[in-house]
Amino acid sequence: MASKAWSEAVAVEDSRRATVSASDKRAALAQAIAMSDHGSRGYLSEQGRQKAEKLLNEAEQGLIPFESAPSALRAKAKVLSVRAQLCVMSKSAVAAVSCLHKAREVYKRLGANRDVALTDALSGLALLEAGKSRGGELYEESHALLQQALEFFDSAQHGVIRWKLKYYLAIDRKSTRLNSSHTDISRMP
Repeated sequence: MASKAWSEAVAVEDSRRATVSASDKRAALAQAIAMSDHGSRGYLSEQGRQKAEKLLNEAEQGLIPFESAPSALRAKAKVLSVRAQLCVMSKSAVAAVSCLHKAREVYKRLGANRDVALTDALSGLALLEAGKSRGGELYEESHALLQQALEFFDSAQHGVIRWKLKYYLAIDRKSTRLNSSHTDISRMP
């Protein structure tokens, strides 16, 4: 259902020659397609990933002539964030962090501090997930990003986000502690 609505919105924006808005809506359509595919299968199919990637590539191409306009920068950050979601759905957390880092830089350039903090939180969670298989320095980087996000959201008005960040920071500390204890055990004679 969401895919149909976003497809119609893209068609309207294309007919109006509203390129930046159409690019933003293509990113939303890509996200809807990926979420629908993942939701119905439990994983992102190759066909679903390819459809979403095609839309994201079209969105990026449409933004090139307007790349310094704030609305185009915001749409570019959205494209990067959706690419990160595709990476997470494809079990590539480290690639997701790369996309999120680029989105963070765009949000920072725009002075969108809340979006910067949200991107830090998402990057921290992606690294926490990647750390399950890789451990070590990924947990440290995850902790730093989650802590950085918490600094922005550490007020009563952000209660739910603050609570979730503290929860994941606690998991991160536990994971680091478990990881280091496993290292010590494996070094024992």
